[in-house]
Amino acid sequence: MLEIKELCFKYENKKNVFSIKNINFIVPANEITAVIGPNGSGKSTLLKNIAGFLKPECGSVILDGKDIIKNSSEDMARIFSFMPQKNAVPDYTVFDAVLLGRMPHINWNVSENDLKIVNSIIGELGLSNLSMRNVASLSGGELQKVILARIIVQNTKVLLLDEPTNFLDIRNQIEVMNAIRRTTKKNPGITTIMVVHDINMAFKYADKFILMREGKIFACGGKNIINRENIKSVFAIDVRIENINNHPVVIPY
Repeated sequence: MLEIKELCFKYENKKNVFSIKNINFIVPANEITAVIGPNGSGKSTLLKNIAGFLKPECGSVILDGKDIIKNSSEDMARIFSFMPQKNAVPDYTVFDAVLLGRMPHINWNVSENDLKIVNSIIGELGLSNLSMRNVASLSGGELQKVILARIIVQNTKVLLLDEPTNFLDIRNQIEVMNAIRRTTKKNPGITTIMVVHDINMAFKYADKFILMREGKIFACGGKNIINRENIKSVFAIDVRIENINNHPVVIPY
């Protein structure tokens, strides 16, 4: 279980001040939590603070009862896999780029198990026919899937994904979200937190939801918090929610 307690962070430059304040939530193992909110509400900043890329001014990040906020970067790389919005991938083949995700586990030589894990995830994400291609030759959507594969093979307890379906067409979005859900559900103790802009995609795949506004959590809970009143308060738009084939769908007016 991952617990975030009283997390605070402040970023300031000559033009503006941005902060997240008093962030509290719990994410059980083997569940996907979707973080939803307008641009600039603090979603990406929250993920970076949890992962240790930004240092919180206050608060705790507690995993299985232990505060890990002061762990070394090497230890954090064995706990958290982080997928940012914008990614830079070395000029490697697809296979080698994904294999990079195994680095925290490789002591000297790449093992047969490392190769097996990489090949398995490449297959799951439909990248087998691209495995020997150079990443520089890939489309934006193909590259996004390579980066997700690298994140998954890192085999950490927590996946932190910032807009994992960026640049993807609808088929690839579904393949990626299925892979995320499969990874989260089938591996004991895995927790996933992902920033998602598509509320309907979140509805389909997430177990828990966090609505953010102006650097704070506006609401946290199950699908019941994704309602007309909360969406209007957070996004300043009016919507209706209809049930289609026993699945809720958000439709803007």
